[in-house]
Order: sequence, then C-alpha cells, then structure tokens
Amino acid sequence: RNEVVVDVDVDGNVDNDDDGNVDTDGGDDKPWVSGIFIHPIKSLQPVSLSETRFDKHGLVADRRLMIVRPNPTTFHGNFDDGEATTHRFLTQRQSPSLATIEATEPVQVQVVANASDDGSKKYETTKTLIKLSSSLLPATTTEKNNSNNKNNNNNNN
Repeated sequence: RNEVVVDVDVDGNVDNDDDGNVDTDGGDDKPWVSGIFIHPIKSLQPVSLSETRFDKHGLVADRRLMIVRPNPTTFHGNFDDGEATTHRFLTQRQSPSLATIEATEPVQVQVVANASDDGSKKYETTKTLIKLSSSLLPATTTEKNNSNNKNNNNNNN
C-alpha cells in the first residue's frame, strides 16, 4: 500500500530536506506545499488540513460526496449499465450559494444499531459525519437561544 504524508506547520511552512529546519524561502529549489485543502463535498467551501494522505482516488476525503437532486422526469438515454439517470449533481454554476456553505473534515464513526424490534439482533456499520454551516441558513433553536441570552446579558449591564 502506497501512502504519502505531507506535514505543514501552522504557518504553512514545510521541512523539505528533512533536516529538522523549516525552509521558508524555498532556497533549495525543491517544491514545497503552502497549504492543503480538500472539498469533502464537491462545490462547497474548502477545508484546510495540516496533513493528509493519498489513496488510489487522490487526496483522502476530497470530493467523495456531492449534492444531487432528483430529475423531474427520466432523461433520454441511459448509463453504460442501462440504468436511466434519476439524479443530477448540483454545482456552483447552477447554484452559486453553494459557495457559502462550510463543511468540516469528515469523521468516521462506528454505529451499532438494532436489526430487530426486540433488540436481540444488532449490526455494526461505519458512518461518515460532516457538519455543514452557512450564513444563509436560518439559525437553529440553540443558536437563537444563545443569541437571545447574549442580548439579554448586554441589556442587563
């Protein structure tokens, strides 16, 4: 298994020649990385990383998910496997507001769930969690309460 790890310090500096000293001027003419970004969900804002890994698809967790919408009717034509297209992916070209949505780095979580009503059978699976936020989305109840509490505290002072 081939794996590459790139280390970048908090200021974006890289130790290119493994001498333990950060090369900030690039004087040794070796390529260096100024920042690493992934898009966990295609067309949303990027996530900055301090290190990453590569797999056979490229950067791990980069553009593995996308937002899709159902087709109102089946388009003419089929995929190579004969299936009709049922969904179309959505990009910033069609919906520029996607650029306002922030996503967190994906987190893998093990989930154990009941496979039967009485709980006697269970199954285990892995879920990928990504938190999304945007200034265009309405505030959640918790955020509204926090905002109201902050305003009330300011009025009391």
